[in-house]
Amino acid sequence: MSSPDGWGQAANRHLLAKFLRIIAAGKVVDRGELQLSIAAKNAWAQDMRDLADRENAVPIETQKRIWRELVEAAPRQTNNQQLTPNTDDDIPF
Repeated sequence: MSSPDGWGQAANRHLLAKFLRIIAAGKVVDRGELQLSIAAKNAWAQDMRDLADRENAVPIETQKRIWRELVEAAPRQTNNQQLTPNTDDDIPF
């Protein structure tokens, strides 16, 4: 297993922030949501690696858009209620 790169580390921090917000709001994170979110987080990190330029940079707006599409849009079921994705203001970039 290779050591995490900058994109993997960023993905881990963003996902942690997402779940800390959910828990702070008193909501429960179920195993299915966690597994889907981890897979989506890993896909986001790979997309960032693929899109990065020679300086390993990806525009922030692109990072946010892809995070929303992959991670924030993943369905979340809490107490049998469908929750809506977070807004840009909730994405910790």
